[in-house]
Amino acid sequence: MRDKISFVLVAISSAIIGSICCIGPIASALVGIGAGAFFTKFSTLRTPFMIIAIASIGFGFYRVYFRGGEILCEDGKCEIKTPTKFSKVSLWLATVIVIFLLIFPNITNMKSASTNLPTEAELSNVIIKVQDLDCESCFYPIRTLLEEKGGIYRLSPDFSKQELEVGFDPKKIKVSDIISLINEAGFKVKDVKQIRNEK
Repeated sequence: MRDKISFVLVAISSAIIGSICCIGPIASALVGIGAGAFFTKFSTLRTPFMIIAIASIGFGFYRVYFRGGEILCEDGKCEIKTPTKFSKVSLWLATVIVIFLLIFPNITNMKSASTNLPTEAELSNVIIKVQDLDCESCFYPIRTLLEEKGGIYRLSPDFSKQELEVGFDPKKIKVSDIISLINEAGFKVKDVKQIRNEK
């Protein structure tokens, strides 16, 4: 039984390590620590650790359901030892945790609120190049801080370019405030481009 449980522990720990790049920015934003960018450094570990987690779950299912019982012989008596209920429940629980951590970046994709928009003529738009802004989980702490401040009416990230387009009311918030909030979230602004509004 101990070896069956060890595969469950390997699967869960691998999935957690593989998801630290996605969970870390959100957790740091919820706690109020501006360390979101630090966790994005671990994004290269996601694929190999998720493969280890899935392989461990697969091997656990093989051991519990397909291998059959182990034959134990003592004092001339032999019996077949089958996996315990605890092994099966642990395996299924680990499977749910690994699946959740595997799809976590997709379920954190929440839309930004865009109610009570001022007219396009009243809005200013900037494109901000943000280092390590490469997934929805990285965007979460930035979005949270900007939406709390007010005056932000559109946030449109482009993760492939590590850019964030921000539509804002210049009467309520300045570009320097937006940059400060992004830095406060633990990310580094590399460049800012003002977009001219076409009237």
